[in-house]
Amino acid sequence: MLAEEIRKKTRGKVIRGDVLKILGKLDLKPDVVFADPPYAFERYKELIERVMEILEPGGVFVLEHDKRKRFGAEEERTYGDTVLSIWRKRE
Repeated sequence: MLAEEIRKKTRGKVIRGDVLKILGKLDLKPDVVFADPPYAFERYKELIERVMEILEPGGVFVLEHDKRKRFGAEEERTYGDTVLSIWRKRE
């Protein structure tokens, strides 16, 4: 499993689950957040705002979503029907 490999190779912490629920319970300021909600997810705006609030300055947020959605990210990378939108929190 990828999460286990990351845990073994880094001192980072991989948390899997409902991102909006997890964000409300975090007692740390992450450097990197990857979110891959279901394509039918409807709370993208809330998700983006909440992640950007808790990120460490200089931190990166990567959001995977359907290519038909756009969120004004600083950077986007398209892979077939999937887009990775990327934001960096300013220091």
